[in-house]
Amino acid sequence: MKKLALLMFCLFFFSFRNCYSSWKFVYKQSNGYDVYVNFENIKSQNNLIYWNELVNFSESLAGIMSMTVFMEGDCKKVRQRAITFMYYSEHFGNKFLKSSHSMSQRWVILNEKSKHHALLKKICKNNIK
Repeated sequence: MKKLALLMFCLFFFSFRNCYSSWKFVYKQSNGYDVYVNFENIKSQNNLIYWNELVNFSESLAGIMSMTVFMEGDCKKVRQRAITFMYYSEHFGNKFLKSSHSMSQRWVILNEKSKHHALLKKICKNNIK
């Protein structure tokens, strides 16, 4: 039984660690924070698209070094909103601390010249059939 538990732990641990290799750098925010997207786990439904962004902070913010944001995007109206935030004490979403839901469920209309706009257009182009 102990061997089975150890095997299950190892499989979970190594598969969990490997999922972070799917994060692809997309841009650096004006505050110096690096933003990544996992392009392998994007889901779509009708003209809505769902993805995760990861933000690595350049320095600790109250013990937080990174966060993931579960995002929803509207490909027709080129707008997006954050749904859920997950906070971590290490870069690349390691050592989970806490999660929270977005206080505002309002859609954000994206400026055509922004990095967010370009990212949403790329995600939509590659994932909406």
